[in-house]
Amino acid sequence: GTLEKPGDTDAFEFEARAGETLVLDFAAKSIGSKIARGELVLLDQSGRIVAQNSGFDGGDPLLTHTSAKSGRFTVRVSDRMAAGSKDHFYRLTIGALPFVTGVFPLGVSANATNAVQLRGHNLGSRSFSRIQVKTTDAGEVEAPINAEKFRSRRSFKVIASSAPEA
Repeated sequence: GTLEKPGDTDAFEFEARAGETLVLDFAAKSIGSKIARGELVLLDQSGRIVAQNSGFDGGDPLLTHTSAKSGRFTVRVSDRMAAGSKDHFYRLTIGALPFVTGVFPLGVSANATNAVQLRGHNLGSRSFSRIQVKTTDAGEVEAPINAEKFRSRRSFKVIASSAPEA
């Protein structure tokens, strides 16, 4: 979408099922838009605000919501700075998306293959969301997250140490 005029707001309606965790992933800054501070506001079918976000992890908004009952929802998209032009574009993805927000543990053994659990939303079973991190020397090691299986806003690192763990 595009917020073409100052103060523009877009709205999108969608259906949600009870117990389903939906991820509303907003991209603006990350795709080169001039939107300074995007905002997502989620409303239930009676127009009541049930969630909102204007930035996640230092970037664009990310909202997750698990509805207690099935129904129709509306998400409003805006720029908190009320700016607008053809360069104020965005991409909004809504769904039960497998989204990684972190990893655990943050420290692993050096010179080993370590099991690391992904943390986030809609990641499925523990075995599905467990990855292997191979380390050699002590230091930072990037956790290999499969971009075809999982969404994430950034890469995650663990610290490999040769010291004994307590």
